[in-house]
Amino acid sequence: MEDNQPIKSRTGRPRGKRSDATRNQILMTAARKFMELGYDKVSLQEVATLCGVTKATVYHHFKDKGTLFTESILRMLRTALARSEELILSEPDLSQKLQKLAEGLLRHSHVEFETLMRKASAVLSHDQITQIRQQEQQLHILLAGVFQTAMNEGLIRSGNAMFLAHAFSMLMLMRNQPELQEGMLTPSEAATEIVQLFLMGLAPR
Repeated sequence: MEDNQPIKSRTGRPRGKRSDATRNQILMTAARKFMELGYDKVSLQEVATLCGVTKATVYHHFKDKGTLFTESILRMLRTALARSEELILSEPDLSQKLQKLAEGLLRHSHVEFETLMRKASAVLSHDQITQIRQQEQQLHILLAGVFQTAMNEGLIRSGNAMFLAHAFSMLMLMRNQPELQEGMLTPSEAATEIVQLFLMGLAPR
């Protein structure tokens, strides 16, 4: 059976808290694999095997691969947003805010998000794509707020806060560079280099 075709059988459905735990495990596993390998290289059978459940169980919770992709990526983005909000609120210093955000993002090698979405968009509905893009934008809005506050306080030169948010996010693609992949730089060391370089260009004139 193709991953993008819904399964008809609904026998042996899990119930209650156990069902919720299974669903969350599937979502977390799927998000990790999609981010590691991309949309095309992940199968529902692989996700099921990693979770220790049957493929039918995955289909019970998610009608097809596109639905699993959408819900797992949305969950991942919401989690990232919540963690980023906590970090930003807990750290008053701008460079430390950016340092900790960068460290978290650089710890894992991922496929480039635009490449991931381009591959998945061929099978996703317009509504699914919109949901993901809107949730992704919330992260950029949060980061833009950090830069706008820094501008207002005279910590960095004035500019387009949303553009800076996107530019900073693009620098996180450095996680896929050989220096990080081969352990020549730790995520913390790479984050320091990136943040220092970024803030040097934004120093008030």
